[in-house]
Amino acid sequence: MKAFVTGGSGFVGGHLIRRLIRDGSEVAALARSESAARRVEALGAEAVRGSLAEVAAMTAGMRGCDVVFHCAAHVGSWGDPTVFRAINVDGTANVIEAARVAGVTRLVQLSTESVFLDGRELDGIDETMPIPQRGHLSDYAASKAEAERLVIAANGPDLETVAVRPRLIWGPGDGTWLPGLMEKVDSGVFRWIDDGKLLRRGASHQVLHDDVRLG
Repeated sequence: MKAFVTGGSGFVGGHLIRRLIRDGSEVAALARSESAARRVEALGAEAVRGSLAEVAAMTAGMRGCDVVFHCAAHVGSWGDPTVFRAINVDGTANVIEAARVAGVTRLVQLSTESVFLDGRELDGIDETMPIPQRGHLSDYAASKAEAERLVIAANGPDLETVAVRPRLIWGPGDGTWLPGLMEKVDSGVFRWIDDGKLLRRGASHQVLHDDVRLG
């Protein structure tokens, strides 16, 4: 199998590249900078220079690939709404277009359970719950919800698409959530809710390592 990965220089994408290569797959990874190209090449992937805004570059990198893993995203609780839209929504639309033109037959999007966050109680939900059309609690959630709708709508006989919605991914190499969590623990302000027995039903926390299942 040959795979194309966006976000391969990041935490999730990097672990994904390692696993794909370990399983014998060829990997091409989008890299928008020299440093990103060096990171994905160090993992064993072919660096494809370009960004989510460059359909032609992605199309060229995707040719001959069996599957696209779209892991790149602008993540954060706050920020410029136009940046969230440009990267998460428009970028996803460009990935879909490039996959179609390149003749890729499967696309997997790394989504998030945040697509459901509109202020309602989330208790025991599953994949059958509809994504809210409006009222999201953050620009990140709204942009990821719109991006996921694009991915699901693109599903068809020529391009099979799927979105996965992890709650929170953390583990070795995480530079986003884990450092802040460790700082709270070290400073003595971290507290378990209900002594750690409270469950976040309808979503799960994911610990990422190189032994994750891909199928």
